[in-house]
Amino acid sequence: MKPKDKKTGSISGAQSLGFIVSVALFMPLRSQAAQEMQIPAFSCRNGLFAVHAEHHFQRAKVSATAKTYFYEDIENCPQKPTCKTKSYLIQNDPILINQIKGEWVCAWYAGKERETVGWLKRKQISLLSEKAPPQLSDWAGHWVSPQADLKIKQNPDKKSLFLEGQAFWYGAIVNGEKVIHVGSIGSERIEPQQRFLKYSEGEDAWDCKVKFTLLPPFLIVDDNLHCGGQNVSFRGIYQKQKTAYQNKVR
Repeated sequence: MKPKDKKTGSISGAQSLGFIVSVALFMPLRSQAAQEMQIPAFSCRNGLFAVHAEHHFQRAKVSATAKTYFYEDIENCPQKPTCKTKSYLIQNDPILINQIKGEWVCAWYAGKERETVGWLKRKQISLLSEKAPPQLSDWAGHWVSPQADLKIKQNPDKKSLFLEGQAFWYGAIVNGEKVIHVGSIGSERIEPQQRFLKYSEGEDAWDCKVKFTLLPPFLIVDDNLHCGGQNVSFRGIYQKQKTAYQNKVR
């Protein structure tokens, strides 16, 4: 990934690739009300999976021998048979859970080409017990999600981490060139608290703030939507580059 000029929000060499990069890197384009939007109780969809602070993330796997189908989260779902989608998992597929509501769990699954999020029947999955809190070395690596990139290194003091990241949102075509909105975060020294890490660029409401939860092999990231240009966010589920999106798609 090419180095970014923090002042302008441009990416070195971007013009040679035929791109225009958004210069609105740190402009407050979203209102506080939008940031604190109310999400319906039965919401379970991609883009919002990592948002709720009160959610207790858990690793799980599919235990049912039959196909385990995803169900939509639209009105009157997931209970109705019409909520059933065509997407399904098979036994032992690894998933991440962010909430359990009665007979249903909200699950995230990474396929080879895309992520799938939706409701699964609780009886068809098994929760995995978590090991001891991760070691500092477990944080280290090149973490990727569909539109963001994080590089984390363990510092020589063996207490802190070096963090840098970039996120992108691909906008409209302008004069034949694609506009790319970008954002970045970075710290030379930041200390996690067991499996949690908090990053902040200030105390103001408009300052970039990011929360990390490490559940190897997953890194769950949420931010306050003030870490870059228009529609840029670090929110999502990350995996280390060597293992990301290697599960079979069905």
